Amino acid sequence: MLGYRLTAMWLCCTVYFVEKQSFLVTGGTGFVGGSIAAQLIDQGHSVLALSRNDNDGQRTLNSVRTAAKGLHLKEPRLGDSLKVYHYDDKNAASLARTLEEISLTNNIHSVVHAAAEMSYSFKLFQQSIKSNKVFTLNFYKNIAKYFSDCKRFYYVSTAYSSGPVDFPIEEKILTTEVQTNSYQSSKWATEVSLSEVSKVSKLPLTILRPSIVIGSRLDGWAQSKPFGFYMFLSGFFRAVKKFKKSNIRVDLVEDNHINLVSIDQVNDAITNLISANGNQNKLEVVNLVPKNSEDNKTKTLLMLIGNALEAKLECGLPGSLQEKVLNKSIQLNKIFAKHSWNFKTGNYRRITGKEIRALTLDNIKNVIGFYYKKSTGV
Repeated sequence: MLGYRLTAMWLCCTVYFVEKQSFLVTGGTGFVGGSIAAQLIDQGHSVLALSRNDNDGQRTLNSVRTAAKGLHLKEPRLGDSLKVYHYDDKNAASLARTLEEISLTNNIHSVVHAAAEMSYSFKLFQQSIKSNKVFTLNFYKNIAKYFSDCKRFYYVSTAYSSGPVDFPIEEKILTTEVQTNSYQSSKWATEVSLSEVSKVSKLPLTILRPSIVIGSRLDGWAQSKPFGFYMFLSGFFRAVKKFKKSNIRVDLVEDNHINLVSIDQVNDAITNLISANGNQNKLEVVNLVPKNSEDNKTKTLLMLIGNALEAKLECGLPGSLQEKVLNKSIQLNKIFAKHSWNFKTGNYRRITGKEIRALTLDNIKNVIGFYYKKSTGV
């Protein structure tokens, strides 16, 4: 039986399980993994966190606690609502032994696999393939082996696993090889291989494709480490404050939409999908991308960032040395803003009966303001 907790601020219902369940989560020391672990614990569940570099569980606990505090959720307790299991990634048999050990005393409802190697450099491509593809396939196969009652394996990929294409990105496995960067290429390879393995397995699979994940809608909380959208915020801050420049041109397209999704939207989407497991097909691909609006156009975002920095930011070819330095600093992430992306998003609505709403100006202001206040002191 399902229960509903009303989130008054958003005038919508967050679905959760009444009965306590156990979930196996990876990536607990990261932004998405730590946040989804915190939300599951807040909803009354227990989380079994699988970690490769946290022998005593403290790094995972600290990450999940930080997420719980930032998202205004219940504080997790190590050994109670949160248990951390370590495996040795240098020992091929260690993962299987650890999962077998977990299975002796725990039944898990679902797996949320959020751990990932996020390097863009093709110099680290083999490491990305090992961490993202080889590990994920091994992990999935062992979950199917040791947890026969597990209802579903959720793999957190990226909405950009297709690379920049000129056609709508459907919610299906794309067969054209992606060579954009190491991260996207390895995510695409993982999706393809994992979907093939799932065809001969009884374990249902859902591939989650969030777009650019940013801080919470409520007050902008996020991890302080620069990544994705925050690389832009960091670059603009340096250009304005270091170079004392109040008018800056950046080589972007002003009417393109930058597909931002808040961490709390990602959390809600995952828990809603888990709750609606009975509505899912054996293999699902779900693009977790909010609707577009004027508020997430490049020109609007530049205006908001400029207001926060008391500067004028606009689209245009860089002219000064400072502008060229800025444009170089954001080069790796330009593709997410300069290319016009078109995502199909019907599967989430079909499964849950809900939609991921467009972020408002206030939501985005909160994210920008939080970053500059916490990371730079502005």
